[in-house]
Amino acid sequence: FRYKDLRSWWSNPHYNRPGGVESGTPTAWVPQSKPIRFTELGCPAIDRGTNQPNVFFDPKSSESFTPYFSRGWRDDTIQRAYLEATYLFWGEAANNPVSSVYGGRMVDVPECAAWTWDARPYPFFPELTDVWTDGPNWRLGHWLTGRLGSVSLAALVRHLCLRAGLTEDRIDVTGLWGAVEGYAIGALESPRASITTLARHFGFDAVETEGVIRFVMRGRAAVANVTPDDLVAAREGDVLELTRGQETELPSSTKIDYVGATDDYRQQIAEFLSPAAAEHFARVKAGLDALGVPYRIDERLVRGLDYYRRTTFEFTADALDAAQNAIGGGGRYDGLAEDLGGKPTDGIGFALGVDRILLAAEAEGVLGEPESNLDVFVVDLTDGSQARDITHELRAAGLSADRRFGGGSMKAQMRSADRSGALYAVIVGEDEVAAAAVTLRRLRDHRDTAGDSAQQSVPRSELVARLAARSSETSQVRPDE
Repeated sequence: FRYKDLRSWWSNPHYNRPGGVESGTPTAWVPQSKPIRFTELGCPAIDRGTNQPNVFFDPKSSESFTPYFSRGWRDDTIQRAYLEATYLFWGEAANNPVSSVYGGRMVDVPECAAWTWDARPYPFFPELTDVWTDGPNWRLGHWLTGRLGSVSLAALVRHLCLRAGLTEDRIDVTGLWGAVEGYAIGALESPRASITTLARHFGFDAVETEGVIRFVMRGRAAVANVTPDDLVAAREGDVLELTRGQETELPSSTKIDYVGATDDYRQQIAEFLSPAAAEHFARVKAGLDALGVPYRIDERLVRGLDYYRRTTFEFTADALDAAQNAIGGGGRYDGLAEDLGGKPTDGIGFALGVDRILLAAEAEGVLGEPESNLDVFVVDLTDGSQARDITHELRAAGLSADRRFGGGSMKAQMRSADRSGALYAVIVGEDEVAAAAVTLRRLRDHRDTAGDSAQQSVPRSELVARLAARSSETSQVRPDE
């Protein structure tokens, strides 16, 4: 069926097809006898929405679909372009013939209804999802509410050019694409400066050819075709050379800074992580989860130092006012030492606000006496997660415990354990993990207790209780500091 051939349907007699066979006589329909009125004219605000304008994306519905070949992205521009193209097309006399019966146009454009306008006030709809459960569907749906207030990029650039004194015949904006939801000029500036700002955000250039200024989007068409015969080799060999870099030499993440129209026009950051960076970030979150540390991923968090790699973070205190509750922050800077001429060295740094820490500690009532000597030092010969978990469990039981960050050899970690002044060293290797046990080694003779051998294997499940008991037994023989 040619269901888009409105002109033929309107201009010719209609025949029923009982059993698939065309009837010999037409129906009562009189060609050109009635105008066509579109009662739901529109398409969803989704990528390639014009490919299938009648579908609707709703994850809660069994009839949820995306248009043919759509990538599922929000696209307000395609929705506006659909309406503009439809109304402009039927507005042309050549496309919209006059009826010989009633004397009007085939498509009654003034009586067509754009789909869909919602009586619920924007932005309360779609933001108040606790009031209207279909609020999330607005993002990719047919709603015009909250979208028709935008202006096409082409129209805005044309307006600014006319304000600058250019005539219509010297302006070509047919190469521009996009919609401007809001643009505030906060100071006195020339139209050229305003166009420059738009060009930076939307990615287009102005090119003067044959007395006409043409505005074209970047990356939409090839500038030139270059063949191998057009190239000159700088040395012997092929003119093209394909190299494969190490993953460590490639960017670990890509961040795009943008302003979110649906989030009160606040600055936001979209980030893509490489597989290695994503794996590292997953380990960071797993460590925080294992320690029971509450955290929130903030895509708008920006630290001011450009040598940070991978994770950046910020500490906040709930006891302080929300506007000034950040008590510190920092990030990893692996590679900084190498950039400065040193050896490759993993690094992490942070800065703390002493005054805010004291205010937060006082408000939370956590200021107390300083800790006494160290009870346990954990030596981890695996991936570090054992030391992380054991240290956390010991501290939760009231024991003072520490570990060496960054791992290291057995010798290096035992040297750190000895320097720490700890009573005991808890050693965990692959064999201990397989046996669900740890090796407990006594480090200080003057803290010996009856029946306490220098080194022994202890079941992992009994470690905390065993050390807690020994700590209470030795508390009377601690030397004065």
